[in-house]
Amino acid sequence: MRPDFHKVLIERPRSGLRTKRQPLPRLRVADWDGEEFVEPTLPRAQRTKYFDDLLGPLRKWLRKQVNRPWDKVYSELCAGIDRRTTVGEHLLDHVRMEVTIRCERDADGRLVDIDNRWHREVEELYVDPNTGILRWKPRISRRRRNQQRRRERSEELRDVRKLSEERLLQRIDGIWFELRVQKLYLSPYLKESKRKSALANLNRPTVTNPLGDFEVFEKRQLNRKELREHGLSNRA
Repeated sequence: MRPDFHKVLIERPRSGLRTKRQPLPRLRVADWDGEEFVEPTLPRAQRTKYFDDLLGPLRKWLRKQVNRPWDKVYSELCAGIDRRTTVGEHLLDHVRMEVTIRCERDADGRLVDIDNRWHREVEELYVDPNTGILRWKPRISRRRRNQQRRRERSEELRDVRKLSEERLLQRIDGIWFELRVQKLYLSPYLKESKRKSALANLNRPTVTNPLGDFEVFEKRQLNRKELREHGLSNRA
């Protein structure tokens, strides 16, 4: 319990009079129950087993090596550090995190990281798969990326309309059809060749669009009245 100190009252000198400065009287303790007062201490900073990494100099050095062969850049880096130490190996781990070393072009022409499970698109530092040169690609902002995804999605859905779980409108070779379908749930990790083989082995015809793979039970071409009702046109 903290002691309850008396207030100290000091009379101010009158204006215009110079008085000798007197020392403050000692504080007297009243009504103290004898418990010791412990001054509160600040919590200690938490320490972890991880390194306090300062990656700014490493990123600046790698940024200056753009347009140089990656093998030479990596050799110079290894020559300047001791790989036998924990700090040296830790630094090389950060280099592998900063630079996308293994990448390739996908079916859409995008440069993707093949070591990433989701094959994310390459950004910032990467090694050109054709020339082995260290390259730089600016990072796309989240807002711009979302706008690009919405634009691509609307472009993909231009030729298909979903009416219900079992009814679709799809434009095939420039002609709109109404389809009665059932969705097929194939594994997303299935290779393209195996997926096509699985669709070809079905008894009924199938159709593929941005909404997925479907088995077609009925197919009917829309007439002019139905096209006007849905705001569609048979032009490509």
